[in-house]
Amino acid sequence: MKYFSALCLVLFSLSGFSQEFKISDWFNEKANSVVQLSPDGKLVAWLTYNNRILIQPIDKGASRSIQLSAGQRFIDGQFINDEKFVYVVQDGDEYRVISHYLPNATQKLLYTSRFFKVSLAQEHRKSEVVWLIVNGQLKPFDLLSRSLGKAVPLPKNSQFVGLANNKPCYSISDTKDVFILKENEWKKFEPVESISQVYADKDCHNFWILATHEKNTKSLFRVTSKKSELIYSQKYYDIADVIFDSNKKNVAAVFYEAELLQVKTFSKNAQKIDSIMQRSFPKSYWQVIAQSVDGKKSLVSVQSPKIPPQVIWTDVETNRVVSLQRRLQNYDKSRWYKTSVVSVDNGAKPALFGYLTQPDKLNSHVPLIIRIHGGPFEIRDRWRFDPEAQWLADQGLATLTFNYRGSSGMGNAYRRVAYGDLRSVIEEDIEEILTALESQFNYDPVKRCLYGASFGGYAVLSELISNSDDYVCGIMVSSVVSLPMFYESLSDEMTKATFAKQFGNYDDPDWREENNLLLHLGEIDATTLVIYGNQDKRVSPLQSEALIAKMKILKKPFTVKKLENSDHEIEVLEDRLAVYKSIQQFLQEHLLKSLK
Repeated sequence: MKYFSALCLVLFSLSGFSQEFKISDWFNEKANSVVQLSPDGKLVAWLTYNNRILIQPIDKGASRSIQLSAGQRFIDGQFINDEKFVYVVQDGDEYRVISHYLPNATQKLLYTSRFFKVSLAQEHRKSEVVWLIVNGQLKPFDLLSRSLGKAVPLPKNSQFVGLANNKPCYSISDTKDVFILKENEWKKFEPVESISQVYADKDCHNFWILATHEKNTKSLFRVTSKKSELIYSQKYYDIADVIFDSNKKNVAAVFYEAELLQVKTFSKNAQKIDSIMQRSFPKSYWQVIAQSVDGKKSLVSVQSPKIPPQVIWTDVETNRVVSLQRRLQNYDKSRWYKTSVVSVDNGAKPALFGYLTQPDKLNSHVPLIIRIHGGPFEIRDRWRFDPEAQWLADQGLATLTFNYRGSSGMGNAYRRVAYGDLRSVIEEDIEEILTALESQFNYDPVKRCLYGASFGGYAVLSELISNSDDYVCGIMVSSVVSLPMFYESLSDEMTKATFAKQFGNYDDPDWREENNLLLHLGEIDATTLVIYGNQDKRVSPLQSEALIAKMKILKKPFTVKKLENSDHEIEVLEDRLAVYKSIQQFLQEHLLKSLK
């Protein structure tokens, strides 16, 4: 059950500061996407918002631009060396591989494929051989002789191919099976289970694996031909990312997210990067997205609740920091509202925690929005820039997000405790986090409103049924309202088995009665806003329509916003704008009007 992460993270608008926060400034902003850093770390390749490949020098010199035609779509690209960039475009049913020589902007067509998609196997190392992934095969293309070498068949359903010393090393399938190429034969990788990520050293001898493998959390293992060993594990939090030295022989740093980002460094370069980030962007979330071959120059994405997302370049030898791209750069850096960690101190490990974003003054007359994330088992709230929370604070509203038991990132035990019992678990956790909010911030709001999307909407409806007197209103977007109805919409047995494991036994009549919230709507007194897209393929519009029909019969107060052309995520910009307007009007009417 995937979720409405896009909308839940990006709603915002209006007043409060003298500098008005306009919704169009987030969604209409023209942002570029990083493609790659050159081997020497002095050039950055971007895909621009207007369909160009931009090669940007960090220091002196003009950027080079490769304009794609209106019918072309960028697929992939990489630096072959510091002067040559190879990229793949799709034009109709044709895929083309093109080399671009940077000094004189000379371009050459290297390879064409009709109907079969072409992508590039990635290795950040200087070489004159490019490996093309085409129709289940790896094809080496020699840039000097401009000829194809012998193709290497790939395992079935390969989604990613890793190279070492510019030769095929490993493959990951769409079902997360890992295969290693040994003596010209792909062999399934068995030593470690529940793999989420694989890295290989430059010789394809040692493998670094992110996996649970009999641990509670996602941990880092090193696997050789002789043994597998645990390198690093955090008891209560999954490892989120790893960086290595230049040859991938040794771990440079591991990253995991508790309430804030935690970094464990093992090399001098990693220590220097961490020091630069702590000095330049204290209490931020950051991630290394690319490094030079020597590991000394890095591209880093960084953000925090008061820092909109940006991309920077760092050099550990000179301690330089160069900002390359910053979202919402026309806004004053000091205009963003404060976000604080809220943590429940009841002895449980890991502790239940969340984030409170507040207007400048916080007292009981400031209404509270409790936003419940979707998922529920593959999502969590994080220490990030949250445009929706900033928008709500602009309107005089505080926002509380929290990681109820069942959320991801805190280990298997934290997630599995909610299996089959989500309604009562989330209800208990809401009570706990609100108690912590009052004790830590002396904040017990007179008015509260729940907000959620997809499964988050189900949680909103469940809480309104169980504790309706505690809330003025609830907002539900693309919501599930009946878990039995959702189960009946599933088509394959594997998905149904996973659902039964996580949500409960459909064959149990008591479970069906408890988790069909349509049967319990008589308990609701709070007014609700129901928003849904008529083209939703993930959660059927019939769920929202069944809710609306039952609310009419019961004469419950509600407002509906139906979007004829939108899907689950409500990706159509016009519809998103309409959603924001509806939410703003709803909150104005039910939370803010009486206060004014």
